[in-house]
Amino acid sequence: MSIKIFLKIGGFGGKRAFWGGQSLIEILLAISLASVLLPALLTGLVASREGKAQEGQRLEATALLKGVEEAARSVYEGGWNTFAQNGDFHPVISGTQWTLVAGSDVVNGYTRQLTISDVYRDLGFNIVTSGGTLDPSTKKVDIDISWNTPRPSSVSSTAYFERHFNNASKAQSTQADFNGGSHNNTQTVATGGGAVELTQSAGGSEDYGNKFRVTVTSAIGNMTSSATKTSLRFTAQSTKTVNAISVYLNNETGTSPTYTYGIQDDSSGNPSGTYIGSGNLKATSAGWKTVTLSSPVDITAGTIYHIVVEHNSGAINTSRYIALRQSAPLNLLYPQTNVADSSANTLFNSGSSWTVVGGQPIYELDYSDGSFEGNPYEANTEIPVFGGNWYGERFSFSGADKTAQSVSFYVRRNGTPPANLTVQIRRESDNGIVYSGILATPALSTSYVLQTHTFSPSPITLSAGIAYRVIIQTSGGSSTNSYRFHRLDTTNAASFNSITYDGTNSAYTASTSSGSSWTDTNNWDIGGFYFATTGAPGYAASGDFTSSVLDLGSNAALNNITWTATVPGGTALQFQVAISGNPGGPFEYFGSDGSLGTFFTGPGPIPLTRINGRYVQYRALFTSGGLATPTFSDISFNYSP
Repeated sequence: MSIKIFLKIGGFGGKRAFWGGQSLIEILLAISLASVLLPALLTGLVASREGKAQEGQRLEATALLKGVEEAARSVYEGGWNTFAQNGDFHPVISGTQWTLVAGSDVVNGYTRQLTISDVYRDLGFNIVTSGGTLDPSTKKVDIDISWNTPRPSSVSSTAYFERHFNNASKAQSTQADFNGGSHNNTQTVATGGGAVELTQSAGGSEDYGNKFRVTVTSAIGNMTSSATKTSLRFTAQSTKTVNAISVYLNNETGTSPTYTYGIQDDSSGNPSGTYIGSGNLKATSAGWKTVTLSSPVDITAGTIYHIVVEHNSGAINTSRYIALRQSAPLNLLYPQTNVADSSANTLFNSGSSWTVVGGQPIYELDYSDGSFEGNPYEANTEIPVFGGNWYGERFSFSGADKTAQSVSFYVRRNGTPPANLTVQIRRESDNGIVYSGILATPALSTSYVLQTHTFSPSPITLSAGIAYRVIIQTSGGSSTNSYRFHRLDTTNAASFNSITYDGTNSAYTASTSSGSSWTDTNNWDIGGFYFATTGAPGYAASGDFTSSVLDLGSNAALNNITWTATVPGGTALQFQVAISGNPGGPFEYFGSDGSLGTFFTGPGPIPLTRINGRYVQYRALFTSGGLATPTFSDISFNYSP
């Protein structure tokens, strides 16, 4: 029996068509296959069309990404300080230059965002994602281009931009460069066009006199809240026990509260935060204040300490407070002996962290054996030299005789003096003149300069055990037409007098009778005078050279320091660097690890924590066994503008 299906198909004129059973099965199979394959084919066709659209979007987004990358590079090459700002940005053309504008933007449905962020490095200078030290000369730049249609997608890139682009260098290598700095037992020589080395003469040389200066005094900082603190940082000169400390209050305002005064150890240049001895005081006036320590403190010579003052109790505000005094310049010398103290400084904490102020600390330590230590010079007075008003320093010394090659004073002119400024050496015993010569002419600068007179025709001999006066004098003139110098002043008391320059072996001397009679005052000294003297053959045992201020032209990042030097056996040469945003400082001298008081013993990178600033000074420290000297001939700082 066969099965037949009847179909009436339009267009056949009503005729009937018949398929056998086998044909029916084929049709049913075809329909089944079509129901499976057609959706897949349609989906594939749609996906293919969508994939082509997505690929086009990705290509367009990648082009936008490359454009943002090029815009970022253009802004970077235009100047680091403009580029290195953290945040989210998008590029905009301003005139003919690309700029970065805060926030993201949308271009043809694509969101563009450029993110600038900080970079941190480990001790090996590798970039790390956590911890490490901030590298202010590197920025991370993340760029993201995103879109939402037909589905959320994005393309992105990450790059690191370094400030080291169009690097420059600042160098010193000539006699003029080195003459612009200040010397302590060092000198500029002509070797190789200019170099610095320890002083030397036929018998070796050293400076003898008082290089300590005070030109102005000021408050370190007003302690107007309970969070404020003041520190006087110093290097101990003796190994002894401190019973009391004295500081000088620049001002005491209102009914000031009680403050704690004490000694703390040093921690990387700042006070440790823990008193090793302290006492309390409620001041009622400005001036010197002495505080007895509740527990005596043993200190060690050569160790850095801080005298720290902070609020203890009582109402404190802008009408009830104290401020400690400091002086300028920062001499980095201990006044009594004129030995170097590279750690001396003043610090102030307004409540969050310590800041180095850059002043000369004024203080006194009272020892259990009845002796004293510190800087007693609380004030300065500018003195006019004219007519019969002559001034100088009375001095004597023990040991071997000294052969003096020259003498120097810090002086200036005021108005127009009518005559030369003369320097004389006189014996105290009979007022006899040992030497007389011209120190300066009326053409002298109106600003203070170190004026040197070389003894001629030959050096003079200063005998041990003999008291002399070195004086400066002129004739005629008036106070308004005179020469000027700074006198260093302290309160007339045995404790302070014992720690002025050379104690009571040296004293300020004055005559109002053109040298016929003299008055000596132990609590005053001439600020900044010294002899260049010769003794045993050889070089000075130590010395230092401090450069003039190097101006990089704008805020920059210091990359590294290099120098050229000859360092014979038995000698040493070390460097310290100081960087500031202001030409007048403060300048904090650091070494290769970034810590205050450490040194660069060889060329190397500037530590990341210290690289930013516009103004640079360096200090070269020389040591010698006396038979040879290091010779430093050039130095260079590589920096990124």
